[in-house]
Order: sequence, then C-alpha cells, then structure tokens
Amino acid sequence: QVKIREEIKIFAETHISFDNQSDFIRRENPLVTLVITIYNQQDYIKRVYYSIQRQNLKDIEIIFVDDASTDNSIKIVKELMENDKRIVLLKNDRNRRAFYSRNKGILYARGEYILVIDPDDIILNNILYKAYTTAKDYNLDICQFYIMMGYFDKSNAIVKGKSDE
Repeated sequence: QVKIREEIKIFAETHISFDNQSDFIRRENPLVTLVITIYNQQDYIKRVYYSIQRQNLKDIEIIFVDDASTDNSIKIVKELMENDKRIVLLKNDRNRRAFYSRNKGILYARGEYILVIDPDDIILNNILYKAYTTAKDYNLDICQFYIMMGYFDKSNAIVKGKSDE
C-alpha cells in the first residue's frame, strides 16, 4: 500500500499541482473521503456541507477542490475549515473543469472509500454509514447506491422529483 501511494504521489507531482505536496501522504486514514468540486458555487457550499455534517459516520475527510472560482466559494470553505479539521481545500491555478478537479481530489484522498458529489447535492441522513457498512459487509471495492432526484422549495424543504421552475 505504501508503494502504491508513492507511485500515485510521483504521478501527481508530475501531472497535478497541489498547494502543499508535503501533505499529499498523511498518516491517518478516514473511512470515507468526500470529494466536492466547486466553481462559483457559493450558494450551495454550506448546504452540501451541512448535509455531510449531519451524517452519523464521522470518520470522514471532506475535500473541496476549487476550480478557480471568482465568487466567495473559497472564503466560505475557509470559514467552514475553521471549525472542522476534516476539511481540505485544494485550489486549481486556473479553471480546469470537473474531470481534472475530481481526479485531483481523488488523488489527494486518504479514505478507504471515496464518494464524489457535486456542491448542489445533498446527502440524506446516515447514507454514508449505510454505504460504508454495506461495502465492508460484502467486501466490495465499489458501492453504487440509489440517488433520489429532488430539489429545495422556497422554505428549503426537500421535495422529491424535478423542480417545475
């Protein structure tokens, strides 16, 4: 496992720029890493974060990858980082799009499992625990689970289905 991590680090150093490459390999390994790419998503960051914070599985890492946002996205993530040491912020030097940003987050991830979500997603309560325990119980490398489409109404309540707006 250490050899594989070293090979990934060498690849990352030549293909992806990190703010602090010495942090690439860290000692503690959370159960799940969530990778969230953001580009001008200031209106969604807190909502996705609070849905993650409500999870009963707490041994997680939350990686936000900023794709050169021009709004307050970075400021919001930094505010969240002040109270939650599980958050990591990676920044692209220029807009590189979702594929590059997701891969950057995945390469940096320390979790036993990785979940990639979008900033306008929310995670229903306990889904991380359910997905993790299912993957462990069945010795799965990959776990795919049902995603419910929905939206927030004007009172911020979750409504199943697609928005009429």
